[in-house]
Amino acid sequence: MNAMELPFKPYQFPALIEPIASDGPMDGQRVRLYYTTGWIEALTWAALSTQGNSMISAGRVTVLELPTKPARFLLMHCESDNKLASLDLLPSNLCPLPGVIAQVKSLVAGLACVSLRRMVINALLHPDAVMGYWLTPASLCDHHNFAGGLALHSLEVATMVATSSLLSQDDRDLGTAMAILHDYGKIWCYRDGKYTVDHRRGHDTVGLEKLTAHLDTLRRENPEVGANMYELLSGRCQRKGQRYPLAIGRVVHAFDQMSCEMTRHVEIQDFEDVPF
Repeated sequence: MNAMELPFKPYQFPALIEPIASDGPMDGQRVRLYYTTGWIEALTWAALSTQGNSMISAGRVTVLELPTKPARFLLMHCESDNKLASLDLLPSNLCPLPGVIAQVKSLVAGLACVSLRRMVINALLHPDAVMGYWLTPASLCDHHNFAGGLALHSLEVATMVATSSLLSQDDRDLGTAMAILHDYGKIWCYRDGKYTVDHRRGHDTVGLEKLTAHLDTLRRENPEVGANMYELLSGRCQRKGQRYPLAIGRVVHAFDQMSCEMTRHVEIQDFEDVPF
């Protein structure tokens, strides 16, 4: 969205609303608004519907563009609408790697278990993750070490699981969800090309902490699936040096290794092709 797309009058559209900073009630709240073709930052004094600290909110917003250069925006009103809290509002250009967001959306939509699908959606709409998942590298000096690498690596692993014809539907759902979220904690472990303090605790531990609220909701809605997902996502944290307790966990781990090795192989080939 740019100044030419918004006239100098109130403009209404459905959006995901992410609070990003506040200097106090007198100075207003800065928010980021995501819509189907892009995102903008705006200032607001409007009361926002909160989802706790586990998910950003969604609603139909009224935005005013101010006649300034560069353009500035005010969020005048927000009408909460939980039915809009889906990945559909994430713009495809949020990830620097073309096609990644669309393919992840397709995999999530293909999850047959409704409660598991909702859990994955809510995890991807977690504050920090709504943008961080698509921009964070999968590592700083190993595989997929570039912006968007985490999302691409997760997509590769999830695709291998989702297209495995020998898996049952239940295992395919669990494995696909696990693959999408298996490196989730790295969003908080890397910042500006450096390791954060959270990195010392391990990305598995950090990811599990960030997913706890979503896993608790899943366990209330579907106790068996929730227990399995918790076991899969906490396996490395609680059982260091041991295999995943569920067979599908071992499958995902194998595909995880394959994705890493494929990327390293491509990097070696590219290096060998460089003329000296």
